[in-house]
Amino acid sequence: MKWLVATDPSKHHNAACHLREEHTGAWFLKSPEYKRWKSGDTSLLWTFGIPGSGKTVLFSRVVEDITAYCKTHAGCSTLYAYYYCDFGKNQDESGNILRWTINQLARQTDDIPREILEAYQQDIDPTISTLMRGLGSFCTQAEKVYLLIDGIDESCGRADLLLVLDKLREPSFGNLRVLVMSREEADIRRALKPYAELVSLSNQDVDEDIVYFIRRQLERHPRLQLYPPDLKREIERVLSDGADGMYVLLDMLSFLSRVFY
Repeated sequence: MKWLVATDPSKHHNAACHLREEHTGAWFLKSPEYKRWKSGDTSLLWTFGIPGSGKTVLFSRVVEDITAYCKTHAGCSTLYAYYYCDFGKNQDESGNILRWTINQLARQTDDIPREILEAYQQDIDPTISTLMRGLGSFCTQAEKVYLLIDGIDESCGRADLLLVLDKLREPSFGNLRVLVMSREEADIRRALKPYAELVSLSNQDVDEDIVYFIRRQLERHPRLQLYPPDLKREIERVLSDGADGMYVLLDMLSFLSRVFY
């Protein structure tokens, strides 16, 4: 199992969960697009937005939802795996995603695909083709397999990753349901739009999540909560009207917390 893992995304997931406000992202879980994907009617769901639009934080909410769902349906052989791509690693994530996914599915089933075991015994690095066959073996055995990938735009040389996603449409992966999040890059749109269901993060529900996030920060931060109500309402209005992504918003709130009123 250790040999399989090239990159462990669990720390990234924990960090994203720490940033998330409890009630944000609920709109996405209630959306018809997500419900169709979760039920199995849609094989690929692509959610996209501008940098800093909260994709990763929203993704962590989806991971928690699918984790809970699979645990309650364990008797139905429902499996899941998630992965966070990271541009800071400057690597093609295709193999890392597949290796981590197989690792997680193997832990849930107590089973190792024959192709993967042979590669380990021969002490050779498994090819993408070998990893794909290993993933396919889980898909043929399980009733449903969920694969969640955040930040596919951050994979170095993402053409290979897009090719992997295209191959996951083959019949041997019929029980696989894939959800990906990324920026709306032209090459990703060209590759995914023909067969994916799309959800844009440029919508009123995201705006409401941003307002809620700002309000909670103003209520709970040791310094920001000392501001008078009128000033906090003005801060909320200005930040929500001018929010160009969560990174900018966090920087502004951090700055305000350092200003003595």
